[in-house]
Amino acid sequence: MSNSEALKGKDFIDFLLNYLMGFTHQPEAKPGFKPPKYCVNQLKQEEAKKLLTILKESTELQYYFNAKDGFKTLVDSLHFGSDALSVLEGLLPENEKLREDFQRQHLYEALIDFLYRRNIKSDGPTLPNEHVFTILVLLENASLSEVVRATLSEMTKIKDLFLIVIKSIEVAKNMKLVSSLIQFISNLCYGTGKFRKMLAREPPVEFLTTIEGILEITSTSQLSK
Repeated sequence: MSNSEALKGKDFIDFLLNYLMGFTHQPEAKPGFKPPKYCVNQLKQEEAKKLLTILKESTELQYYFNAKDGFKTLVDSLHFGSDALSVLEGLLPENEKLREDFQRQHLYEALIDFLYRRNIKSDGPTLPNEHVFTILVLLENASLSEVVRATLSEMTKIKDLFLIVIKSIEVAKNMKLVSSLIQFISNLCYGTGKFRKMLAREPPVEFLTTIEGILEITSTSQLSK
């Protein structure tokens, strides 16, 4: 990727996406590993920084990047590294149209699936807390939309994800993460979504016990200050 340093705008976007998608460079096949559909090479930190800088300069370039399956590529690149999160974090909260397109492409669902696999069905290390927090903030922001809530509230694995994330962290030391997670879950319970109905149908003992435990820890933490 060193020969991309002089490229700007659409030229850099095209060069980067062609590389990440494997059109210009095919990585060596790894036994037992099936790469995701839209990304077969790792997005490096310096590439992510340059991409974000370019996209921040122009909404036209953001829409061009999106039309070229750029956001699908970024989400798939998370299977190789976390640097795409900085790009998503820098763009999605500021652009409603991008968020709507992100939802239409089922990419919020893909983020939840990614969290679920890396924190529940992972043979390797789970995601660092700061990466979990970044994804949760993106989900929390998106779940303010009724359309997004209606779609995400149908994902039964969210309840399992909530429990496993809470159990994997020290609540008192990760209050921002916990707050974002609870706000996301709370948003899904609002409106016509199915998540609230799902909780009402199931024996909620573990879920409610976990919530009570969080409240107790929060109260104790506040009193000790």
